Amino acid sequence: SYDLLKLTENAAVFFQIFDMSGALVAQGRSLELSGRFVRVWRGEDGSGRRVLPGIYLYQVEVEADVGTTRRLGSVRVTY
Repeated sequence: SYDLLKLTENAAVFFQIFDMSGALVAQGRSLELSGRFVRVWRGEDGSGRRVLPGIYLYQVEVEADVGTTRRLGSVRVTY
C-alpha cells in the first residue's frame, strides 16, 4: 500500500517484482491522483504463471511533478 498526497496532476506509478537473483518477474504501470492505494500481486510472472514459493523483492516508483520517489520491500509467496 502507498499514499499519494497533494498531487496537482496524475502521477505515473510503476511496479516491479524481482526474484532474489534480481531477475524481473512481473511489472505494471498506472496513472494515479492523490489518495491511498493498495496493490495486490497474485504470485504470477508476466506470462500469468505461478512463481515458485519464496521471497521476492518489489519496487514502487512514482513520477510526480516534484520528482521521482522509489520504495523497496519484500514479499513472501507461499502455497
